Amino acid sequence: MKKHTSPIQLLIIDPYSTSNNVQLKLSRIERFTYSSDFLQGSKLYGSSRYTAAIYLVDQTQPVRDVMHQISKLAHINTETKLMLTSGWKSMSFIITCLKLDIFGFYNYRIPLENAIHYLIEYDHYFGPDYQPDILKIYKQQLHQKDDIAINHKTAKEYLTKREIEVLHDIVHFGGDLEDIATRLFISPLTLKNHINSIRTKLGANNRTHAVTIALKKGIIYTLKVSV
Repeated sequence: MKKHTSPIQLLIIDPYSTSNNVQLKLSRIERFTYSSDFLQGSKLYGSSRYTAAIYLVDQTQPVRDVMHQISKLAHINTETKLMLTSGWKSMSFIITCLKLDIFGFYNYRIPLENAIHYLIEYDHYFGPDYQPDILKIYKQQLHQKDDIAINHKTAKEYLTKREIEVLHDIVHFGGDLEDIATRLFISPLTLKNHINSIRTKLGANNRTHAVTIALKKGIIYTLKVSV
């Protein structure tokens, strides 16, 4: 994937003054703007002059207030990459954010600066605590298990028939390589080769990212949404 070489301009929106919980060590960020006022921060965010923005979520505030602000940010700017910092792992919170095309979730496990660079480079960042759960979210919350579907016309533009079967099994059932390979009657090595091919064709850097891209491209979709 192409390396980001332009100067990074970062906007930090911290309406609840929670920055003390975040390691704001930004030695590799050329410029950043800090705003503790949401209205001011949202106006700056709407200017689209920032490479990325961080919204610091106050975990003590009512979810409705926080989600209203997050939704507003998502709708006023689709160019700037938005990442949320939160210890929340509420399924409904994450699903709502995914539906708003927010694919950045930071949970304090690594330096913030590293997460920002990852978000810019790969268009998503799921903190370590989110990674094991994200496929479960797609499978259990975005749809009922029997309601997942493959758009074969779209899928064939990107993947082979066997790769489509592999992608469907990953999203529909999940599990480790051994489990998936057993269900598909192939060896784990062959499965790994299929997954690597899927990742390459979709421009993904892991299985979770591949599912995210497949959903955005309409390769896979859900017939019902349950939140």
